[in-house]
Amino acid sequence: MTKHLEGRKIVVFDAEIKNRIEDCSKGWQSHDEMGISVLVIFDYATMRYRVFDDHNAQEAIALLWNSDLCVGFNTVGFDWKLIRATYPTLIETGHKETPTETFKGFGRTSSDFDILFEIWISLGLNPHKFEPRTHGGYKLDDVAQETIAMKKTSSGELAPIMFQQGRFADLVDYCIEDVRIEKTLFEFAAANGYVVRNGRAIPIDLTKLDGIA
Repeated sequence: MTKHLEGRKIVVFDAEIKNRIEDCSKGWQSHDEMGISVLVIFDYATMRYRVFDDHNAQEAIALLWNSDLCVGFNTVGFDWKLIRATYPTLIETGHKETPTETFKGFGRTSSDFDILFEIWISLGLNPHKFEPRTHGGYKLDDVAQETIAMKKTSSGELAPIMFQQGRFADLVDYCIEDVRIEKTLFEFAAANGYVVRNGRAIPIDLTKLDGIA
């Protein structure tokens, strides 16, 4: 299923936070208070998983910047905002091979393939305005279980607890598995043109894959 993706400049990524949401002053909007405990990227160009933290974040940002397509689940709505708020200096600096002006913000539809956003768009919903009644019920665990029979190993709410308890191996293992699930879900969608939720096939627009090196 991955043969047509191998070697292409596509990455799948996911980030976990250091601080519990209930300890942040603005809840889920406190991107500048959350911190990043681990950032995992799967790179189709090299077919390997990469693990990053504060010490090598610049390398992670360079990899994200230099990839043609960044795949994830709620990455536009959360992970990119978290990265920008956590590493503002690195974002401002950019990467010497990729000028800062090429970073077009969090609505970069030409370089993002956010599976959750694509689901909402397919359902005729505004991906930038979350309404629980219409947008809810499409968590990664739910979509992955129905589409590819994969289940998350833990909950994102427990990730900051793992970090604070010093359970770094468990934390990295959890984040890698989340990326593996997102990668497998992306590959299914890329091969079949849909994902499954509530017993129905939801078409996924694959035109963003056209022209990716």
